[in-house]
Amino acid sequence: MRTEATREEWSRLYDLGKQFKALKPWEWLANNDYIAITNEQDETAYVTVMGCGGEMYGFSMYFGDEGFQSLMMIAKGEELGIDAPYVMMHQDCISMWISSKDEVPEEQMQVIRDLKLRFRGEVSWIYFERFEPSYVPFHLNQQEVQRCTEFLALLIEAVKEHRRLIPEDTMLFRQIFAYRQLDGVWSGSIVPLPSETLDLPAIFVDDSEMEEKLRGTKRTKETWEADARRVSIQNPCEDFDKPLLSDVIAVLSRKQKEPLELRILDLSDYRANDIIVDGVMATYAALLRILAGAVLTHGRPRKLIVANRLLHAVLQNFCQIVDIELEVGDISRCEEAEERELLASTSGMMREMLEEMGIPFDDVVDMARNMDEWEFESALMQRMLETTSMPVGWD
Repeated sequence: MRTEATREEWSRLYDLGKQFKALKPWEWLANNDYIAITNEQDETAYVTVMGCGGEMYGFSMYFGDEGFQSLMMIAKGEELGIDAPYVMMHQDCISMWISSKDEVPEEQMQVIRDLKLRFRGEVSWIYFERFEPSYVPFHLNQQEVQRCTEFLALLIEAVKEHRRLIPEDTMLFRQIFAYRQLDGVWSGSIVPLPSETLDLPAIFVDDSEMEEKLRGTKRTKETWEADARRVSIQNPCEDFDKPLLSDVIAVLSRKQKEPLELRILDLSDYRANDIIVDGVMATYAALLRILAGAVLTHGRPRKLIVANRLLHAVLQNFCQIVDIELEVGDISRCEEAEERELLASTSGMMREMLEEMGIPFDDVVDMARNMDEWEFESALMQRMLETTSMPVGWD
């Protein structure tokens, strides 16, 4: 059951947020100048300060060993050829953003109104978000506000200590700035990274009967592509106090025109014995089930291609058991099929929304065909305003 933070708790957090903003630590910290903060209960938050590139300002806090692995997924993702959509599936952090007013989520805007806060300047609005695997970024609950407040107070002191101790432009190669209490005194020092290894996820087939069935399937000479990625489609569920994001999974043969399997997962795919299984591993488990079903139906391919080393690690045990050659490579056909499925899905939602507003979907299609992008967006907005009670310029 979700418990909301009190007005006083939010006020304390925003006071600290304004102090952090005033320090402008991005002027001397790069995105990869990580800070490890350990509180008196020996809990550690790993922090990255954003803003040195002049685009996104704020910070993200990753807690404990799991949080550190989530941070390393960002740090090493590009090096391992793991694109942003896959990396974001593993994000587990609390972030503070300093951005424009139109970027502030409504729930945070209500907190700002309640606290009667004022922000001057275009890129000056402070808001907080919780990122968790499988979920839409969401509003902090009471426990998260309290946790962020505790560590933000320590972060403010840590960045001051970093500036005092570490010469500007110093590269901490395989090292991290640690801020903690030693002998009753808070201090900072440079220490080795907790780990330089990114623990990629793996799923193991532990059903001997299923293994036997999979090995008994007919071997083909085909090459398949397989993929699983998060998409920006919310999956509301009464079992949770926050909306799940959906995943699209595709399995296809390069010899066949239509995909062997292609669908956007719904809640039934995340259920195990009537219990909702959340987290990114539920996505990978669904990929494994769907891939196994395709093998049982169509036989074993000679080779399976996936997009990156992340999915390679997930499917490695399965492919070893079934004797399928697994490699990282081009999955453009898979990606094209996923885009078509997403377009069909969002077109259906768009059609329903427009019809509720009294706008014929076919009219919108004609507008899209005959206008450039800017003209289409302006014309569609005007039609939507005309069919609602909102005056032009409504905010």
